[in-house]
Amino acid sequence: IENRYGAEILMADTVFYPCSGGVLCNSASGFAALARADDMSLGEAALAYEQEILGLSREQVLSEMDRRYSVMRESAEQGFTQVIDLTSRIPVYKEFAQYPQE
Repeated sequence: IENRYGAEILMADTVFYPCSGGVLCNSASGFAALARADDMSLGEAALAYEQEILGLSREQVLSEMDRRYSVMRESAEQGFTQVIDLTSRIPVYKEFAQYPQE
């Protein structure tokens, strides 16, 4: 897909699930208290939070976390390996570009 300036627009699948459960806590101190009360690590408390708010099983949450990590890693890799000259692809930015004097 191209935008009105001729630049390619990349599309992605939905990244987030809609929230369906309740909130276990809403602050760092709340997570720490949850972890202490149930004798778990902060990571386990965060996992329990995701399970509750998304209404998913532990395995589903871990799978979703892995998928999200893959999306972020691949995006970062593309950002570091693909050089895009926006001044040549989107005319609006040309007026802000610094061109060498010839």
